[in-house]
Amino acid sequence: MIPQNKKTPEELAALRNELGTQQHFAENEPAPPTPNTPKKPKRRKIHPLRKEELPLAPAQGTHHKIELPSHRKSAQSLAESNKRETISVMSNPAADPAAYLKKLTAHPILLTPTYILALCAGLAAWQRALYITPLSLIIISTLLTIFIFVKKKRSRHHAAILTIIIIMTLVFGGITYAPLFSYAS
Repeated sequence: MIPQNKKTPEELAALRNELGTQQHFAENEPAPPTPNTPKKPKRRKIHPLRKEELPLAPAQGTHHKIELPSHRKSAQSLAESNKRETISVMSNPAADPAAYLKKLTAHPILLTPTYILALCAGLAAWQRALYITPLSLIIISTLLTIFIFVKKKRSRHHAAILTIIIIMTLVFGGITYAPLFSYAS
């Protein structure tokens, strides 16, 4: 239960005596504040946490001691260790996440010609160029699109856009060239 009224210092002293607490609490308690004296905030005593109370304390019996080096490393030994670390990162590309993601992304030098070929195939089909021109452009852009889809997983959205362009070129190119095939017979 929460008390409705604050206890006076006399009532607190009587409660302490009833509960049998030590007398030094009453002696250390400040005098009741008068209207002229400002109230001082009480200081809380902070005790350090024991190892068992720490939030990330290791399990019992698994204490790992890390020994600090007894002397500083020289600039030459630091440079040598940095060199070894750099070589190990360079030789193991999976350790570098940025390089791994870069490997999975299609480079603009690959994407730009693929888009140009797909759009040129559509333009050639619309202009009724030779039969072989749009078909060869579609085949080349389809092969590049398949390569992007299979090898460059982070650029599959480009492969999807290119597939839509290629399918639209095939459909509308087929509609454009259909009358030419009907008169050939």
